Amino acid sequence: MARAPWLRHRPKGLIRVVQVLAHVERNDPRSLARVLGGGDPPVMSRARFERLVRSEADELPRALRRAIALTEGGCNVALLGRDVLNWDDPERGEDIRRNWYFDYFNAARDSAATEGKTEDIAQ
Repeated sequence: MARAPWLRHRPKGLIRVVQVLAHVERNDPRSLARVLGGGDPPVMSRARFERLVRSEADELPRALRRAIALTEGGCNVALLGRDVLNWDDPERGEDIRRNWYFDYFNAARDSAATEGKTEDIAQ
């Protein structure tokens, strides 16, 4: 916490991050949404993915633990932690969910629209 004192003001977010990341067994370069959308048919159905993305912050850990179970425990740990921490942030939440849709559907992003969106958690 000494290197990131701003985390002290987000205890609920940190608890959610721990609840979720405890279930990730291995780091994967792909985001969780990309892993869930992979395969034919996708690992997670579109309807279930839609419910996951619409989850409120308090229901998010349970939904993500179930999603991680479908992936055999692998996804990008840093991205997932950042997204869970900022899921209900008024400034970043919508961007996070939008990026999840892009990843799930393996869609290309407009580089100008997403430039600077991969900020550090502290930003």
